[in-house]
Amino acid sequence: MTVTQLPYDVVRHILLFLCSQRDLVNAGEASVEMQAVVSDGSLWRDLCSAHFSPQQRAAANYCLQRRGGSSQQIDWFDTYSRLYR
Repeated sequence: MTVTQLPYDVVRHILLFLCSQRDLVNAGEASVEMQAVVSDGSLWRDLCSAHFSPQQRAAANYCLQRRGGSSQQIDWFDTYSRLYR
């Protein structure tokens, strides 16, 4: 059995153990199925929750809201990118 044959939720759970954005993006390039998981905003939201404090996430969201966005429109991939640096 290959990773792409695993259920979506199992693959997503495995990817949550990776913290390097580069590793996650590379995993998404492995197949169409993996790309679907990696492009899921909820994966990046959960990664932000796992790796960054509520204060860090709030600061990133505050910056977004000052630029005219709302908490409903958060680009979690972008948030993770900014916080991971």
